[in-house]
Amino acid sequence: MDAVRRERATEATKEEFFGTKFKYGRNDCAQVARKHAIRCGCAFNSSEGGNYSTPLGAKRALTRMGYENLRDLMDKNYEVIAPARALPGDIIELEGDEVIGTLVVYLGNQKALSFHETQDAMCIVQILEPARAWRMGKKIG
Repeated sequence: MDAVRRERATEATKEEFFGTKFKYGRNDCAQVARKHAIRCGCAFNSSEGGNYSTPLGAKRALTRMGYENLRDLMDKNYEVIAPARALPGDIIELEGDEVIGTLVVYLGNQKALSFHETQDAMCIVQILEPARAWRMGKKIG
């Protein structure tokens, strides 16, 4: 994916989700990552997962799709990269207490578009402990 498309996709994702309230199945980190992947031209098929509105429902949707958690979904669909090599628009997993995982869209300069427990809506956070990252722009396999 070229730099212009990467920048446009990231900005469009930010414009759509920044300030939105968290809601499982509609405005959560998996849905943000899915829509961002579509904008990057490398969407994964989520139709088998079905709808969900709770953490347990999200876990069940991943299971129906054949994945253990969000990391597993990302590992099987995208190139794993060191978090330090992430470019704006790549997806990063943060350490968190979510059973299914926590994904954010990297904006550059150690900042990311994310839902955060101390905020009412999607915001920009400082990345302190990235766990894993994936290159957006092409799927693997």
